[in-house]
Amino acid sequence: MNEERQTMNDELPEVEALRRQGNWSAGMMEAAIAALEATLAATQERALDYARECDRMQAKQYTPDEAIAQWKSIAEEERARADRAEARARELEDDVGDFVDYFADQKKQAEGAE
Repeated sequence: MNEERQTMNDELPEVEALRRQGNWSAGMMEAAIAALEATLAATQERALDYARECDRMQAKQYTPDEAIAQWKSIAEEERARADRAEARARELEDDVGDFVDYFADQKKQAEGAE
């Protein structure tokens, strides 16, 4: 989970810099959009990988037991990936909540200053 988040941050250093500066409006929304785009791209790539794996299995003429073992391994990888994605989604939900709280506090401060 932290590894995936660090990867995202490495890919988007300008977004992380904005977040550290407290510029939530730019940083949080850009991070959320980038995370969704990365997830979509990764999902599309995995779908292509599975199609290629099906082709390889046909070409190698796996026995039924070999094919079942291969797909079980793939299913385990997908479960682990889905668990990491769920955790990342919860983090993003928390971040969006922080974003909303931050602006609610800013609004209260601005109203109090008037």
